[in-house]
Amino acid sequence: MRRPAAWARDGGPDVVDTAAAKLREDVAAERLHVRGIGALPVNREAASFELTAERRASSGSRPTSRRWRALDKYDQEIDRAHERHADALKRLEEAEERVRRAPEDDAATLADWLASGEKGERPVASLYERERDRDAARLLVAAIERETDALLDNRREHVEKHRAKMLEDARKDLDAVRDALLAKVAELPALRQQLADARATLEWVAAFPDQPARTGS
Repeated sequence: MRRPAAWARDGGPDVVDTAAAKLREDVAAERLHVRGIGALPVNREAASFELTAERRASSGSRPTSRRWRALDKYDQEIDRAHERHADALKRLEEAEERVRRAPEDDAATLADWLASGEKGERPVASLYERERDRDAARLLVAAIERETDALLDNRREHVEKHRAKMLEDARKDLDAVRDALLAKVAELPALRQQLADARATLEWVAAFPDQPARTGS
């Protein structure tokens, strides 16, 4: 059964109709841009997404050494959200590809129906259902992005709340590594003497019974 036009339905256009209209506007704007007709206004939604992506990157940065158990929990949740987002993007790409193929697929289906002598019901165009699937995939991507933003905000709030304690922990780590380094540096003179003695022994064995030539330390 074909879907009635928006003007023929009692409730008027729904979310899908609105999304389809927005898509047509985006396509028309892109065509104008490609043709070079006038200067198009800045796409505020795209600019907002870019800023959000930059904020996500900074909020998602992680320490290189110490791990805090509570912070690890946030990071694991964020990693899972990133995995769901990647999967949702893949599904969206597949849905968009199916929409692009709809006219060709529908034409082939209709051609087969005509070739069969028009037996059975006339095939219904698949474009509408594919567009609904595509729109649902877009909504899922947007929902996961909002979920990820909420997780990042919670993580940021956690670090800000516990920053003093985390700074204390990080300073202890730094002091421990520095002390270990200084201890190794203090061992260098003794190791250098051991190296010189080992070299002298090698030269003695090689020259015995003559005196080894001195090559310096």
